[in-house]
Amino acid sequence: MKEKSKKVSESSTEMNELVLPNDTNVLGNLMGGNLMRWMDIASAICASKHCEAHVVTVSVDHLTFQEPIKLGDVVNIKASVTRSFLSLIHI
Repeated sequence: MKEKSKKVSESSTEMNELVLPNDTNVLGNLMGGNLMRWMDIASAICASKHCEAHVVTVSVDHLTFQEPIKLGDVVNIKASVTRSFLSLIHI
């Protein structure tokens, strides 16, 4: 089976999310779980575009907040493929 090469730019994905009241904690800061959800969606779109198939998230090693993301802020999420592997799944 011949693998098709792709450029990173062919599958890169960018999305924006507005932080709404339902996304925040009592201090008005974005909850980390919501950010992780948005990151998961962006990375799934990117990976799906890259491999032209359904994909799943395997893991996130580390997530650090350097400053709070506040209610009303717009979050810009960029995803790109850095490495890819062939995996065979037997069902």
